[in-house]
Amino acid sequence: MYDILTGDTFRNDPALYRLIVLEKSLKLELLGMKHSRKSAYARAKQEYGLKGNREKVYNQLLDLKNQMLAGE
Repeated sequence: MYDILTGDTFRNDPALYRLIVLEKSLKLELLGMKHSRKSAYARAKQEYGLKGNREKVYNQLLDLKNQMLAGE
């Protein structure tokens, strides 16, 4: 059900760690939580060039994460 990600995974790929943190932050924003600084939605759009509303950007982040985990 859940993939286990260890510290070794992130030492080898800090970009993957950053993507996962951003994805989790955006999920919390979708549930109604607010961030005190720039929103995860705005950061995701800026850093990864994503377009669409919050839900579409979240789904695109999930796709990116799955691609990175699959090694594509």
